[in-house]
Amino acid sequence: MSKRTLTREQVVFEWLQMSISDFFFAFKIEGSFVRYAPFFNAMGFELMCKAYLLGCRASDYEGLLVQAGLEKVDRIAKKKELSHKLSEIIGDIKNRKPRGQIPYLLSQNFDGFSGSDFVNTLESAYLECRYPVPRQIYKSFPIHGMKRMYSDPIYSSGLHKFCYSVAREILTYINDDFSIKVSRSFLETLRPKATCKRFRRLFFADRANALIGKREVAS
Repeated sequence: MSKRTLTREQVVFEWLQMSISDFFFAFKIEGSFVRYAPFFNAMGFELMCKAYLLGCRASDYEGLLVQAGLEKVDRIAKKKELSHKLSEIIGDIKNRKPRGQIPYLLSQNFDGFSGSDFVNTLESAYLECRYPVPRQIYKSFPIHGMKRMYSDPIYSSGLHKFCYSVAREILTYINDDFSIKVSRSFLETLRPKATCKRFRRLFFADRANALIGKREVAS
């Protein structure tokens, strides 16, 4: 009986599903816990980016026995080889896809903030949404002509819009380059169902048919 080896499809599938789970949790969180939403958006953003970058690095782990392959993926993704700094991660994707839409999205305005502003905001959210910090990121966005008044990108509606726009673009790369789509059955596990329907409508926008498929991936 042959031993199972790790595949690109398994790795990419797992990382993009965890990414979407984090985005969904950020979407549905409310009340006194809403301050954690930007943190989960930041996690979803990093996981989605790394889903694509790990797909690009498949030659480093494909063909290894599953456990050895997973340990190799862990070293690539969470140690030294892929940065945890979101500006560097998204820069890596820009270099791999110079004709893609990522540069445009980084310069686009999302409810008063640029995409690049939100990359910095997501980096700050890792700490700011969980711990007291000496300088909150909103201090970098003073309102012109108004003394000691600021715009706060962490709680801007544009943050969701930016994250979802970048995620759709990366899912398009994953589909185009690796023929991997989001599993419809995975999306059906997200609860509550009504919240998931609203999330899917906003997250996938007009690309749902292109990015969601029926295929499952063996674990």
